[in-house]
Amino acid sequence: MTTRTPPPAAQGLLGPAPVRCLALCLAGTAATGAGLLLPAALGRTLDLLLAQAPATRWVLYCAALILLIALLDAAETVLGGTVDARTTAWLRRRLTGHLLAVGPRATARFGPGDLVARLVGSAAQAGTAPTARAALLAALAAPVGAVVALGLISPWLAAVFLAGAPVLALLLRAFARDTRQCVTRYQEVQGRIAQALSEAVGGHRTIRAAGTEDRETAR
Repeated sequence: MTTRTPPPAAQGLLGPAPVRCLALCLAGTAATGAGLLLPAALGRTLDLLLAQAPATRWVLYCAALILLIALLDAAETVLGGTVDARTTAWLRRRLTGHLLAVGPRATARFGPGDLVARLVGSAAQAGTAPTARAALLAALAAPVGAVVALGLISPWLAAVFLAGAPVLALLLRAFARDTRQCVTRYQEVQGRIAQALSEAVGGHRTIRAAGTEDRETAR
């Protein structure tokens, strides 16, 4: 069985979208910057209100920042969902084409259930990689900006925090390593479950005739 190569238009629809990834990165970074500015604007507004000084302009600044953050968050949600869906569809199409090109050798090595689990579940998880990569700049901007703001407020507190940062980095590294192992084991077990389910569905007549429904369900 052979597969046809999709035309460039279809590939563009199903493949990763670098323009959307860039827009997602810019929206996330802008939202992070607005979120870092909002506490300073609120603090300035509160100071003026407590001093009974005119604060209309700063109130408008705060409202504008809140509105901007809401709009950027909405844009991130839409762009993130679109990028995830397009990347997942692109991965599934490529994986399906590869499986059909390889033929029976793929099912002999992995099993139909494991392949279906990879195509349905694992592809969707891998499809979030471009979104995570696009959000990396915003994820770095938030803690860096927070440390800079802490340094402006209290240099001593910033120094204490930075002194404990290596310990925090080691803890996060250990956690990430344990998480990676857990995810790997989860995917392996998911593949075995899918394989058993595929076998049970394919042989349901035999299972019913033998009266082994309970044993197959437990398995």
